[in-house]
Amino acid sequence: MKLEMLAALPKLRTSEPSVLQDDLTRLLTEHMADQPVTIKGARDRFSEINRRAKEGYIQVIKGAPGQETVIVSLMDLAAMLHATATGVSLADALKISGFTPVRQKRLVLGEGMKTETELVLHKKEVKAKSIMAAGAQ
Repeated sequence: MKLEMLAALPKLRTSEPSVLQDDLTRLLTEHMADQPVTIKGARDRFSEINRRAKEGYIQVIKGAPGQETVIVSLMDLAAMLHATATGVSLADALKISGFTPVRQKRLVLGEGMKTETELVLHKKEVKAKSIMAAGAQ
């Protein structure tokens, strides 16, 4: 599911059901990966549409205006409801985007380096000396 869509959910106008429906239709249309399919097309390709919904893609089945059907996975529906109720935090955004932290060993410092900040300062000093040496030529 697109993070931009989840971030837009809390901003939907909910004062009137018809206004909410219009805003939700507009939002779904903007963030839909696939074109809406007809009822017959959905029936003929249901396995594919179901698989795409499970992969995080919202599937819209055409109908009369206001009578369209939306197929979405339960996990994405829960994420949508959570975003609507609480907004999207940075942790939520990272989780939704599939971010996984890299688990590596600790930074190994060279000889004479005691902290990470010394390593950064050392690099800056080297750049400054290089610039001064280049300017002197």
